[in-house]
Amino acid sequence: MLFNLIKMKTIKSFSIIFVLSIVLFACTKTETIYTPNATIIPGNIVSSGDTVYVSSANLTYRMTRTSPCHPSNEIFYDSIISTNFPSNAEYKWEFGDGGTATGNYVQHMYEYWNVYTVKLTVYVNGTIQQVLTTSVKPYGQHATPFAVYGCQLNDYKNPNWVAFNAQTNITTGSIVNYSWDWKDGTTSSVATSYTEHLFPELNVDKYYKVKMTATSHAGCKDSFDDSTVFVPASYTNVGGITYTKTNACIDSEMITFTQSTIGLPANAKFEWDLGEGIRYWGNPLTHHFVYTKTYPVVCYTVYMLWVAILNLYPI
Repeated sequence: MLFNLIKMKTIKSFSIIFVLSIVLFACTKTETIYTPNATIIPGNIVSSGDTVYVSSANLTYRMTRTSPCHPSNEIFYDSIISTNFPSNAEYKWEFGDGGTATGNYVQHMYEYWNVYTVKLTVYVNGTIQQVLTTSVKPYGQHATPFAVYGCQLNDYKNPNWVAFNAQTNITTGSIVNYSWDWKDGTTSSVATSYTEHLFPELNVDKYYKVKMTATSHAGCKDSFDDSTVFVPASYTNVGGITYTKTNACIDSEMITFTQSTIGLPANAKFEWDLGEGIRYWGNPLTHHFVYTKTYPVVCYTVYMLWVAILNLYPI
């Protein structure tokens, strides 16, 4: 009797050392920004080109937002650009998060991602002349993600199938997309931090420097590709399983199974499923079946299984 095991897979231990990196982003568009009357907010400023105009009755003001992506701070600049009010008019601003300012040119920095109502009140000689409101949706500060991921084998019988878990952090907002470049000629894009990938079956060990790019709600990105994923070679064995058995009339019948090692690495290990719900190791393997019936016999060939499949050394 002969049971053929056509595909044998191997696994080998490997280590991943995380080197954390931050990709800095800057836009090149140039835009004039009025100097506000208030104290300048410190930090890097990168124009996002995101400008809106709000008009009502006697005035128009311009709202310009800078980029929220590291290293920039997201700052809103509000400037009166057209008005029919006299020169002694006062402009008082309420930004919807408790912040206020006074002047023709003001600035404000929202800490958190939310929708806020901006209110502009115009006074002339202490009397309210006009009230204008509009809504803004800032992305908040620290909206750039910090990308990193870990991975592990899903099943030692199929070492080409690897599970990945993005462990990306963000201070404000959320991650909306994870883009993966598997370095095997394929890519994928998912909304969840967990994903799986089936690498090609090759007859040689292969290392893949997989790159993951996380994108936040604000469109800010960070990538991580300092992790090398090891995928062991796949071996094909055509020798199959053979067995011999002792004379059941003389003593308890003992069956010895032998898995051919043709095409397999010298230090391959053999795990047997004899259809009884218990796994056994060895090659050859001798076993006594208690009951008379048909048993499906399968031999799994693995490569240094008891060594650590994955060691992570996060920095």
